[in-house]
Parts: sequence; C-alpha cells; structure tokens
Amino acid sequence: MPAVRTTGSHWLAAAAFAAVAGCGSTERGDGAAAYASPLIYGADDRENWYQLDEPLLRALAADATVALVDSSLAAIDDRGVVSLPDDSYRELYDLCEGEAFADEPSIARCSGVLIADDLVLTAAHCLRALPCEALSLVFGFYYAAEDELNEIRDDDVFACEGVAAFRYERGAGGATVDYAVLRLDRPAQGRRPARVDRDAAHPRPGEHVAVIGNGAGLPTKIDRRARVTAAQDGASSFVIAADTFHGGSGSGVYDSAGTLHGVLVRGGEDYESGEDGCQRVRVADARAIGEQIGSVAPALVDLCTDGAALCEGERAANCSVRGAARMPAACWSWLAAAGALVLRAAARRQRR
Repeated sequence: MPAVRTTGSHWLAAAAFAAVAGCGSTERGDGAAAYASPLIYGADDRENWYQLDEPLLRALAADATVALVDSSLAAIDDRGVVSLPDDSYRELYDLCEGEAFADEPSIARCSGVLIADDLVLTAAHCLRALPCEALSLVFGFYYAAEDELNEIRDDDVFACEGVAAFRYERGAGGATVDYAVLRLDRPAQGRRPARVDRDAAHPRPGEHVAVIGNGAGLPTKIDRRARVTAAQDGASSFVIAADTFHGGSGSGVYDSAGTLHGVLVRGGEDYESGEDGCQRVRVADARAIGEQIGSVAPALVDLCTDGAALCEGERAANCSVRGAARMPAACWSWLAAAGALVLRAAARRQRR
C-alpha cells in the first residue's frame, strides 16, 4: 500500500503556525490559550499505531482520532488519494539530532475525537488559530507500518460544517473551560465514535490513562502510560502527566475501558535550546504535576441543553444536533447525575 502522497513544501505557512504554537502554555493577550506545549515526562512513551498490541487503542486511534488540518494543504487527485505536505518535524522546528520522530511529517494543527457520527470534540482555542471554514478534519493520519503512512482517501477527509458547541473561559484558580464540538459536513459512516464519560466522574489520581492525538502535528501518537496526577469530580478539568506536544490540543484521554474522559487543552513549557542553537524537547521529572485535560462533561451538558440527542447502548455519546426537537430522557438523566456531582463537590469545599 503506498504512503500518503506528499507535495511540495509549505514551510512558510507551517513555520508561521509553529512560531505561534510553540510559545508556551500561558494565556495570550487576546485571551486565547496557547497550544499544549512540547513536554516529555520521564521516558518518552509515545508510540505509533503499528506498534500497538491493544485492539481497543488501535481502534480508537484509527476510527475516532481526527487531525485538524489547514484545508488549503490537503489535495485530492483523480483517484481519490489525498496528498499532504512533506515538511518534516525536524526542519519545521530546527530540532537537534536524536529527537524522536524528527523525520516524520508535521501537518496537524490540532487533534479531535469523533464522539458521534457527525460530531468531533476538540479544544476551543484551536478555532482561534484556524476557524471552522478553513479546517479539514482528516481521519487515518497514522503510520500503518514502519516508514509507511496509511493511505488517506477522499472519504477520510471532512469539512467543518459548523460549530455545535463552543466555550472558552477562565475558571476559579486559573482553570480553563476550553471545548468546541464541530459538526462534520456529512456522517462519518463506518467509523465507531468514542464512548464518552456520562457520569461526570474523572479517573482517580494515580490511575493510568491513554492519550491519543497528533502532538507536534505528527501522525497519530499514543501514550498509554500517562497517569492522572490531580482530579476532582464535578471540576471542569483534571491533570495528567503525559508526553504531549502542541498540535495535540484536542487529543482524547481514555481510561482502561476505552471511555473518553476529556481532551488535552493546556501543557507545560516549550523546547529547550540545545547545542548549536537547535531545539531539544524538554524532559520533566516523571513525578511532575502535568498537563491540563478539559472534561468532556461541560461539552455534553452544552449539547444536551441545546436539544441534542444522546443515544443509548454502545454509542452512548452518539450526539447529533441535526433536527433534534426536544431534549430526550438520556439528556435529562445525564444532567441530573452531573448536577448531583457538582453539588456534592461544592458541599465538600464548603466543609473545608
């Protein structure tokens, strides 16, 4: 199977994005959050799709993971094969020798998760850099074998038809509510959306989670050894130690059962300067606190209160804003459970 075709260099456009994306994790003057910054905790645990031996994670990476790409960069030939730029991670970021994945293409601006046949969850700040109308949402951007990119075809590429839910704000203690739900231009038929957490309960500190996305704009990477470092039920976010990079904003965070609990919204510090002025990925102590994950719960509440449907059964998060006339019982029950957890969390804080 041939690799995804690569085209002539789009270095200037990509480098301009990199200059913005690699500035760190602090807020910008316009109120937009920075993209999650490059950071490795202890050993680099990122893996390519073909290296995985867990069917559940392979399925989530192939079916539910979306690369958000500038639509001007994706070309489709008369055979339906998608061509993407060939700019390497090494040249875009002036990487030092020895950095992982340096020769792979760096294309994605953010990541996303398919939560329904026609809805993708990502970080709201991704739309500040590239609005809905300028996005292509690309499935299948991963390595099928060593040095062999999965072939991407025209039915793997979707336009952003609209924004079904959006919220970006600063919360108490500096936490950020940062989510957007994008509506695809057509249903993603044949793909299995991620199952989402409808109990508004985060994984517990110390639990291991998996992060799947396109950090550094690279073909999909999976860190299945990430761990939760801070979490509280009812909060809009929780914290994990994971090997994440800019371009990974919107990456899905899953528990051991494959349930989506949130997406990456903020990260740590940027690259360090290496010898000869090149850039080297900063390595943090494995015990460091970590990266901020925006809970999926607020986005689901937003969708429910707008009258969107949450299906039952295996596709419990199969939301669709198309033609929904009323809020179904599933939404009411989910909102009641979420509200109860928020009230319990508030009561605990008052007792302290």
